[in-house]
Amino acid sequence: YIDYNLVYCISYFVYRIRQRVFNIWFMIYDIRESRLKDIVIMNYIK
Repeated sequence: YIDYNLVYCISYFVYRIRQRVFNIWFMIYDIRESRLKDIVIMNYIK
C-alpha cells in the first residue's frame, strides 16, 4: 500500500529544492561570468 499523497508531497519537495539549488548555482555562475568579462574588458582597456 502506497500513500500517493505522501509520494506527491515528497517529490514536489525534492523538485523545489533542486530548483532552488539550480537557481543559486546559476546565480553564482552568472556572477563569475560577468566578473570574468569585467576583468577581460579592464585588461583590454589598459
